[in-house]
Amino acid sequence: MNPRPRESGMSLVEALVAFALFVGIGASLSGLISASTRAFRVGIALSSLDAEGRRLLDRVTAELQSVALSTLSPASLATVGSSTLAYNRVVGYLDGEVEYGPVIRLELILEDGELEDGSDNDGDGLVDELRLVLITTTGGVEDDPVELAGGISSYLEGEWPDLLDNNGNGLVDEPGLAFHRVGSVISVVLTLERAVSDGHRVIRTFESAVAVRN
Repeated sequence: MNPRPRESGMSLVEALVAFALFVGIGASLSGLISASTRAFRVGIALSSLDAEGRRLLDRVTAELQSVALSTLSPASLATVGSSTLAYNRVVGYLDGEVEYGPVIRLELILEDGELEDGSDNDGDGLVDELRLVLITTTGGVEDDPVELAGGISSYLEGEWPDLLDNNGNGLVDEPGLAFHRVGSVISVVLTLERAVSDGHRVIRTFESAVAVRN
């Protein structure tokens, strides 16, 4: 008696196995695409942060190059990095006397809509973020603040408020942008952050210094 010929097509078990394989491959491809998209977005965000950080440091150090050290406030910035720096720039000399420009203040303030409460009040994916403004005071009257940068971290990368030098840079509880001075050299340290999709954020820290001769 001849054996019964095998029916064509797939059995139910084979169909289930094929479907499971299809789902597994689809999930793997979906995860790969998602990871690639996230990596692309992170790369774009980091590139943007690098450019913005360098631009801001160039702007701030150029501002500080003609500062008169005797006008700095606060005057001592050795161990506690200040987020605010007021000064006069040297604009010239008259009959051997130094001429100073108006009082200028670099200051960190909260982003619009943000509160210092550990929450993302403005819904941009960042918490308690700050912005740097420049304020000029002439004849006792303050001009409108000029915004130089936003998305500045509340504390420098690796730092948190506990009266310790957590990131090992010699400063204690320094904010996301801090000025510190040793002799005639003013250093500027900065941490910028940006939100990426899926709750991720990217962080970059920058540092520069300028030797003041006045």
